[in-house]
Amino acid sequence: ASCPNGCNCASDTCGGTTKYSVSSAKSGYYQSGNSCPMNSCDGYNSTSSSFSNCTSVGSCQKGSSTFYKCNQCKYNYSVNNDGQCQQIESCPRGYIYYSDGTCSDEYNSSKTVIGVVSGSGVIVNTTNSEERSYDAAVSRCSGITRGGKTARLPTYDELYGMNGTDSWGVTYVNRINEGLEKIPGAVKIDNDYLWTSTPYDSYHMWQVNPTRGGMQGVEKDFFYGNCSDTLCVFDH
Repeated sequence: ASCPNGCNCASDTCGGTTKYSVSSAKSGYYQSGNSCPMNSCDGYNSTSSSFSNCTSVGSCQKGSSTFYKCNQCKYNYSVNNDGQCQQIESCPRGYIYYSDGTCSDEYNSSKTVIGVVSGSGVIVNTTNSEERSYDAAVSRCSGITRGGKTARLPTYDELYGMNGTDSWGVTYVNRINEGLEKIPGAVKIDNDYLWTSTPYDSYHMWQVNPTRGGMQGVEKDFFYGNCSDTLCVFDH
């Protein structure tokens, strides 16, 4: 047996016979099991900004069934002087935040999840509920603790600030929801008005719909109306 073409191999010789095991692919090739096909870029296409394997702009990357040309770094990465995609922030909006203060783009089951970073120094809780009054919403949030942190209602500015679009053309709310989707059992932010901790006047509180940027003043004791969604957040 010999090392497959395009591969780098580790060798082991015993009784005059040398065995090879594939350790990596050579430049211009990609590893696929125990072989290393040529990185030929057949079906050369431009990628979307969310193409997760994009490591350098202009390079060929292997997708699920074909090769692609990277025309933009994936989210939270920018091009450095060498043309490589380099991470910008360690805990950007949409990343999952853990009790040890670290963040990741993908869910890590070995850590304790606090929530998803909203981009304004706030972590969005992975659950929400419906409450009929402001006091009930406050009580709901103050009863949630994770990793030594106690949740609270978001402010008007924090919720309204979720209504925007990042440099990759994705709305802030959708970016947060992408993170929530990766956490088992998490509930996404829907198109509804949410309680805030910001007073409208002496008898009313602001509610904000971060999906479409709507806002309204609602009586603190909203018993005659429908329940309003309550989204709780943590500081970080």
